Amino acid sequence: MKLWIIAAGSVLLVGLFCLGLYFHLTITGARLFDRITGGSEPTRQALVQLMKVYDLPYLLVAWAQKDQLPEYNLVIDPADLNFLNTNLPQSGLLTEAYKQFVPAEFMFEGKSYPVKVRYRGDKPNHWKFKKKSWRIVFGGETPVKGIARLNLILPEDRDFYSEAVGLFVAKRLGLFWLRNDFVKLKVNGKSMGVYFAVEQWSQEALVNNGFNPDTNLYGEASGEEFAENLYASSKFFKKYVSYSRLPEDNKEDLDKLLIYLTMDDKEAFKGLPEVLDINKFLTWQAHSQVLFNYNPGMTHNANLVMNRDTGKLEFLPWDVAMRNPDGYSIHETGLYNPVAQKVLANPAWLCQRDKILLDYSSNSQNLIETVAYLDSLYQQTRWAIYQDGQKLFLNLDLDIRYRMLRSWLIKGHEKIKQATLESVQQCQESELSTYQRSD
Repeated sequence: MKLWIIAAGSVLLVGLFCLGLYFHLTITGARLFDRITGGSEPTRQALVQLMKVYDLPYLLVAWAQKDQLPEYNLVIDPADLNFLNTNLPQSGLLTEAYKQFVPAEFMFEGKSYPVKVRYRGDKPNHWKFKKKSWRIVFGGETPVKGIARLNLILPEDRDFYSEAVGLFVAKRLGLFWLRNDFVKLKVNGKSMGVYFAVEQWSQEALVNNGFNPDTNLYGEASGEEFAENLYASSKFFKKYVSYSRLPEDNKEDLDKLLIYLTMDDKEAFKGLPEVLDINKFLTWQAHSQVLFNYNPGMTHNANLVMNRDTGKLEFLPWDVAMRNPDGYSIHETGLYNPVAQKVLANPAWLCQRDKILLDYSSNSQNLIETVAYLDSLYQQTRWAIYQDGQKLFLNLDLDIRYRMLRSWLIKGHEKIKQATLESVQQCQESELSTYQRSD
């Protein structure tokens, strides 16, 4: 009898240890299964299934819950689906050579739409395992808010709600934003669970944001690995949309911006406003700071558009990864990309950025409505995510991350408000609060 008690106690202790380890790594932001399995699919799948015993209490409640998420169904010829699966790299990034489309049918609300599809996402977490991220291009009519190019992204890659909240805040700040939603997906009738659906960089996205669609829209190029410094050369950038009156390989507008990064500050401060919309850039940088998002760094996540109306480049929000405000200061610029570092080295421009932050954080409605939006996303998606049998995380992960994001939003707004109250006052005393616009 004592042996049974010892055995049961040992199992309980091991179970509690595993759950505690998962909880710890979730809190610190680590991807548990990647860390333990080294990216091995069979090992990861086995470990997930073993640990999903912790999801049983959720499933006992979730199975009877209904959700209102749209459901898409991709119908793909088995041979084409096999091609997609075999045409993936064994390691490294998903470079252009692997981005091959196949034909498919997109089924939604009883109607069929011709599309072409492929897997998407630079890093292996998007396509190494059974549940993969998708790019869908509609051949004609589209039932998805007029979006002709659609991404279906694993929610956990965007920290569940970080990207959606980031786009919500971007719209409030008057910045470029991409239409988005949470959806369920089936592939050939088999459920693949919940996805974050967001439109691709495209002419349609430009039009939706009031831009002339005949322009240059840039993002980083997909090489064998990320460039050490994207901003060292325009060769590290590609065009999602190309201005029709110049050759596609012409990047002179981007080259004009990058050259200022090699100049001394005095010369750069004089010339930058001629090629970069400083006011929009400072708002874009404030957007990242509101969310303590440092993803647009030296090597990754650079998206720019040439605004034909102003003749200047604008940076666009994307791939938001919210962080804990406790670990960062809004005046430490080392994590920013080289353009932000150069611009914020100008005291007058830094003052203007801080004034944007102060105005935003002082309006309590901004925080109230952003938190309410996050709450609504969680309530709309949680039951469907709990029931997602393809996901490679525990339901506990969703709950923890949601509460963390919510806490970070609230703490971050208060931290920014207090920091900028002081800095803007100093700017006013130094007569640096007004940036003399050149446009």
